[in-house]
Amino acid sequence: MRKILSIMKEIRKGQLSDQGVSAARMQEAEDAFGFLDRELSGIKPTGTNEKLAEVMTSADFTYAIQEFVQRKMLGAYQQQTFAFEPLVFTDTLPNYLPVTRYLDQAGVDDLEYVGEKGQARPGYVTDATKKQWQVYRWEKQYDFSYEALKNDDIGYLENVAELMGQ
Repeated sequence: MRKILSIMKEIRKGQLSDQGVSAARMQEAEDAFGFLDRELSGIKPTGTNEKLAEVMTSADFTYAIQEFVQRKMLGAYQQQTFAFEPLVFTDTLPNYLPVTRYLDQAGVDDLEYVGEKGQARPGYVTDATKKQWQVYRWEKQYDFSYEALKNDDIGYLENVAELMGQ
């Protein structure tokens, strides 16, 4: 992609120089291509005279696929098909080791009327039971080849990424 942008920038600079535009207009076109390159690649150059370079290498292919799948998966994963919250209790565990929590199935006792100078009766928890919780990893590896990505004419990879998110 960066090679294409570099070539497009050089072609546009040639067109502008043939038209005899001002140096300010030439710099404006240069800045526009630089902005486009930085936004597409996420690279923020520190100097002003850095050249465009090829961004996709064979080592970057795995990263690019992961980014694609995660971006497509995230939207599908965040879809909510039914209200799940009433069915579960939200809790945070510190790590993957088992922890013990008390499960309260009956709730807190109701408040009772106490007359003037009366004493409140002690309450109790009727169904508190010990439960052990543990976080388990659920994973699946999906392999995509370069050829599969390049020959994806009917959007199979896009559909698979959305299905994995759901």
